Amino acid sequence: MTAPRVSVVLPTFDRAQVLPTALGSVLDQAFTDLELIVVDDGSTDGTRDVVRALGDERVRIISTPRHGAAAARNAGIAAAAGDLIAFQDSDDRWLPGKLAAQVNALDGADEHTAVVYGVMEGWRHGQHRFVPSRSEPMLSGDLRAVLPRYNLIGTPSAIVRAAALRSVGGFDPTLRRFQDWDLWLRLAVDHRFLFVDQVVVEFQDTVGSITADRRAYFESLERLLDEHEVLFQRAPEALVQYRLQLAAHALRGRHLVRAVGQGLRAAQAGPIRMARSTGRRVLGRPPLIHVTRAPSHSTRPPAG
Repeated sequence: MTAPRVSVVLPTFDRAQVLPTALGSVLDQAFTDLELIVVDDGSTDGTRDVVRALGDERVRIISTPRHGAAAARNAGIAAAAGDLIAFQDSDDRWLPGKLAAQVNALDGADEHTAVVYGVMEGWRHGQHRFVPSRSEPMLSGDLRAVLPRYNLIGTPSAIVRAAALRSVGGFDPTLRRFQDWDLWLRLAVDHRFLFVDQVVVEFQDTVGSITADRRAYFESLERLLDEHEVLFQRAPEALVQYRLQLAAHALRGRHLVRAVGQGLRAAQAGPIRMARSTGRRVLGRPPLIHVTRAPSHSTRPPAG
């Protein structure tokens, strides 16, 4: 049997009610040379029955103990037969032309391009969002100086060469937050990215998301900065911002030594005047998605 060109990995845990939309949006793609690997991360709600009811030979399900989305995605990567790997979330919807556009783009790119991604549109915290924002000056090519500023790639919007993905070890399941950002930073060291300027995924907020866990947020941010320090030095203003956020968090927790240490590292990352101005503007602001206006591919008119 010939291996499919694209393996789609979809981790899920107790999402039987919303899962059919996510599954259907993959199977209804205009590009059909795919397999869909559903990784059931310990569900107890009849998820397996939902998957079996599809009756599509391109779908297979594997079960793992409950270890979280990063470990589940890695299990899917290990099982994937395609030379390209895409990711879907159990509560998102792919638009029908997603895979066709991205596979064509990757086929036309050079061998150093490992990731093709597009735009995600939806609602987060009650606001209409686009990921990435069109305020970025560069969205394709060498993103080593761009990705340290914030994560501009939504995992369900990306398709990745399997060899490149495996060469960096997949997702880090020990990180409680930012597993996708960490992956893109590791890939950026030796690989290039290609942006397809169209909405390819519709997303929505998830109740009970780990994004509400502030402790996980700051612990993971500190690890990210330490492990990718060389890359973050390419974006000193961002590095100052994040170190000051960690200092402020430590102060709120009355960890004075840690706060001073992060403050000193912020000063080392950029000029003191940068640390001062950045501190006034961004202390406490989350470093993930900055959206200033709707992108040109949207039908939404620009803000007046």
